[in-house]
Parts: sequence; C-alpha cells; structure tokens
Amino acid sequence: MGTLGLGQWHTRCTDLVRDELVALAPPDAAPPIPLEMVVQYTVSAFMGLLMWCVDHETPDTPAQMDAIFQRLTLPGVRAGLGWTTSSSETAPPEHWRDG
Repeated sequence: MGTLGLGQWHTRCTDLVRDELVALAPPDAAPPIPLEMVVQYTVSAFMGLLMWCVDHETPDTPAQMDAIFQRLTLPGVRAGLGWTTSSSETAPPEHWRDG
C-alpha cells in the first residue's frame, strides 16, 4: 500500500469512526474531550496496531486482534466521551464492550 493509499485509508477510517461516534452520542452530549480528538485517538490506535500486525506477521485472527484493539482503546474512548459503565443512556453499544 503506497503513501497515497494509506492516507486515503486513514481518511476513510476517520470518517467511519466519527460517523459511528456521532450516531451513538446522546443529542445534547457534551463530552469532556472534543469528539474529534477521540476520533483521532481511536483511528491512530487502530492504524498503529494494524501496521504492527503487518510488520510482525502476527498469527492472531481478525477476531483476536479486534478483542485486543477494544481492550486497549475502549477505556480511552469511554473516558473521552464521558461514557460510564453504569449508564445505559451513554454507554457504548454492546458490540463495543469488552468482556
């Protein structure tokens, strides 16, 4: 993947993450950290983990890597958006919860 391809892929991931977080946020949400910072944090973590996997030819399955990614990033996303584990209104969707 060339530099231009990687840049386009990063932009697409950024758009997807932003769209999902906006859709999940309560209408009057005022997260403690600006949404765009949380988006950039999430995408950067994803891209970094993906590049590490490619460089190290990890034997982990996509499902295993997803679980690792979620375990590493969800605490930061939750904190940035003001989501708590006890509030169903502001909690992330089930598929985002680490188990």
